[in-house]
Amino acid sequence: MDKEQCENLYKEIEDIRKERTITEKQVQQMNRDIEINILQYRIKSVERVLDYINDKCWKKEEIKDLHNKIVHCLNKLSGNIDGIELTLKD
Repeated sequence: MDKEQCENLYKEIEDIRKERTITEKQVQQMNRDIEINILQYRIKSVERVLDYINDKCWKKEEIKDLHNKIVHCLNKLSGNIDGIELTLKD
């Protein structure tokens, strides 16, 4: 292998390193975006249930349902039950 081939090989290595650095930064940004989206999802999900509780569950016959919905909200905010949505009656 001559000098020029060695220099070219090293340039390829440096190019791959630069590409790796860019990819790592993109993955870090994706991870931040995922975390933000998870928090937004949890807030919206809990907000939906709390709106339901506020609008519907204060009727005397539905108060026993209130406890389960509050526990659901607490679990959602803590991240224990992502992806689980309650069926709310109209």
